[in-house]
Amino acid sequence: MPGRRLWRKLKYEFDNTLSKGIIAQIGWLMLVSGGFILGMIVLVVLIGIEPRQGEHKDAGFWELIWMGFNRALDPGYLGDDAGNWAFVLVLTLLTFFGILVFSILISIITSWLENRLHELRRGHSLVVERNHTVIFGWSSKVISIVSQLIEANRSLRRGVVVVYGNHDKVEMEDELAQKIPRFYNTRVVCRSGLPSNLIAPEITNVRRAKSVIVLGPDDGDADIEVIKTLMAVSKLREAMAEEQRPRKVNVVAAIRDAANRDVAGVAIAGGATIIDIHDITARLIVQTSRQSGLPGVFEEILSFAGSEFYFSDAASLVGRSFYEIMFAYGSSVAVGFARGGKLMLNPDKEERMQAGDQVILLAADDDQMDADGLDEPHFDAAVLTDAPMPSKRAERILVIGWNERLPLIVKQLDEYVAAGSQIDQVSVEEVPEDLQAAIIRDTENFATPTFRQTATTERAVLESLAPGRYNEIILLSNTLHMTANEADAHTLVKLLHLRDIVVNVEPKPSFVTEMLDVRNRRLAEDSGVDDFVVSDEIVSMMLAQVSENPLLATLFGELLDAQGSEIYMRPAGDYVKLGSTVTFYDVTASATARDEVALGYRILERARDADYGIVLNPKKSERIAGFVEADRVVVLAKGPRPSADDG
Repeated sequence: MPGRRLWRKLKYEFDNTLSKGIIAQIGWLMLVSGGFILGMIVLVVLIGIEPRQGEHKDAGFWELIWMGFNRALDPGYLGDDAGNWAFVLVLTLLTFFGILVFSILISIITSWLENRLHELRRGHSLVVERNHTVIFGWSSKVISIVSQLIEANRSLRRGVVVVYGNHDKVEMEDELAQKIPRFYNTRVVCRSGLPSNLIAPEITNVRRAKSVIVLGPDDGDADIEVIKTLMAVSKLREAMAEEQRPRKVNVVAAIRDAANRDVAGVAIAGGATIIDIHDITARLIVQTSRQSGLPGVFEEILSFAGSEFYFSDAASLVGRSFYEIMFAYGSSVAVGFARGGKLMLNPDKEERMQAGDQVILLAADDDQMDADGLDEPHFDAAVLTDAPMPSKRAERILVIGWNERLPLIVKQLDEYVAAGSQIDQVSVEEVPEDLQAAIIRDTENFATPTFRQTATTERAVLESLAPGRYNEIILLSNTLHMTANEADAHTLVKLLHLRDIVVNVEPKPSFVTEMLDVRNRRLAEDSGVDDFVVSDEIVSMMLAQVSENPLLATLFGELLDAQGSEIYMRPAGDYVKLGSTVTFYDVTASATARDEVALGYRILERARDADYGIVLNPKKSERIAGFVEADRVVVLAKGPRPSADDG
């Protein structure tokens, strides 16, 4: 019995050793091979069958061992063996043993290579990169985020993006390759696994990353997965602190439910920037519904391909007033100051830059932020105009469809409209009664909102709504019980019917349409000019920007807040004389007189172009050959806007 227990113990330890990998397996093979060869030579010497003739006669013990190794390593020696039959038999056994050993060795190496290739295909190997961006989670936003990061890295010698998702590595790589035409100087590395797993931050080498973006899946309880992933990253941060090797890594996470925002912030040590997807989308839909062309403006400032916001130290401008600083930049637009971690967008003209402040600039790139403008403001006062701001008036707004963002949209709209305005909602699925009650309770300026359940894709039903009597019409995607393509298809059908119904109505209502897939937006734009909000695209752009600079989250939050400084599209005739050739210095001076910052302009005649006729951050010396009545100036001003556009 003791002998059996010892045998089991030895067998157990042997199995454990073999399971440690290829090095242990090869080590055991070499040990067994050496022992067998040594044992056979010892046997030869003990029984006295060593050769007595030929080149190996009178060979010593160590020479016999060397001979045995040669026979085991090279079967070609077999035909040259000489000696008595017993010695030749031993050498023959050593040769066959060598063949067996090498077969096992090849099998071990082949198996190891197959396992390594399988592991690489599954995406479980360690990432050894520095200053890379890590994206945890695979969702519909990944393609847009990676595209934006590729654009951001074009000014770098080499960029790396690591995507870690609970999908097959090859499938993720194939989808990225199919949907992103060029990667330029950015390398995209995919790894497969559960993002909330504690080993995920180690595998993706978050220790050496510059930023981390955390996404939830498209279905299921996405926020829970985001919070768990943040906790996994937090564990790594705590370990880095204990090792006294802390490193600043920007972490930004996307959540869907505002109630989870505080929990997500608490889940990660060292803090993170939490983006509320539904809140951001709702705010953008509201602002867009009131100003035609605004989605194009946000797409440019959120995209690394256009002009975006930067923060410049600009020590030479300390002591200068904001008015002077606005004219000091000829190739970019100064929009405010960053002071002590807080932002001052569109400050008072006499506000002076203090030591330690940064100038917030809208610029084409970070190499175009020099204060290269005029020392003295230069503009033609003869072309400037000073139109009064219109007064508020009651409005009628129609919302067709509903999803999780409906309460947020109504609440945001209520902050803009005049008292006594009316909002009506219709959808194929009834809005729950408790949600209706909450919406009614949260509105102040709207008269009691109305809700109606009906088939909204039927033309007769849409005609019965009399859409021509509304100032604004908002079409929401039905994301509750449909796929993205199905929801977009229903939205497009409604939009085509509504366009035809109001074709002879003047003034026409303004339309804003929420789309889920950017490809469906391109399809819709071919049939007419409207404003479209592609929610996933906009949020993805924002996540990519904030991952590069967390301060941008605060900036975008203020731009989308009804009570802060916002972006407006206002008639060009309110700033300069229509038909006159002007420079952007003139537009800047006129906007400054109204306590606004001119960001660019829109030529409506070019609305069907790829840039929707929007020109942001033009050179201030650029000459503009006469605005017409339909053209707009893009300004940053303190809100809220008095009334919606008239068509």
